[in-house]
Amino acid sequence: METRGLKLCAVVVAVCTVLALAASIGLAQDDNSYIGIKKGKCKMCHAKQFKSWQKTKHATVFDKLSDAEKKDVELLKTRTVGYGQPSGFKSVAETSHLVNVGCEACHGPAAIHVAVPLSKKEEKRTSILTPKEKNTCADCHDEHEITEEMKKVQQETESKTTCLGCHDPHGQMKKSI
Repeated sequence: METRGLKLCAVVVAVCTVLALAASIGLAQDDNSYIGIKKGKCKMCHAKQFKSWQKTKHATVFDKLSDAEKKDVELLKTRTVGYGQPSGFKSVAETSHLVNVGCEACHGPAAIHVAVPLSKKEEKRTSILTPKEKNTCADCHDEHEITEEMKKVQQETESKTTCLGCHDPHGQMKKSI
């Protein structure tokens, strides 16, 4: 009888452990929220990119808006992080850590990325969006304007370059044409 009771207890513990693990994984996947650049999580590992980004227009684009412009929905979509998303920018009072065009405007929500241990390099790398995966620049910049400029650049350089071919999104131009 004791052996049967121990086996039952072991099964219950195993089932509870699996359920708890599944629940924690599910919560982690559902909780990929914006953390904001002001909390300093990005610069802990990406100091060089952060320092370079600080010198860009992206770093202060919201700060330069007038009070009236700070209420313009179209401007908020392109001057804040995650506007219109559940964990994105809502207002300066509520989400001041998401003003300006910070890391997550291009890389997406970073809560899961930050939570992945440094020892899990591949999981860490794949837990955040790489802007090369989509035309991230066109999310904020007028696609027609980009297309026309890109055609001009491609003709002048005789190449099939993209925005990232010339522009370092963290800072200065990579090369001039």
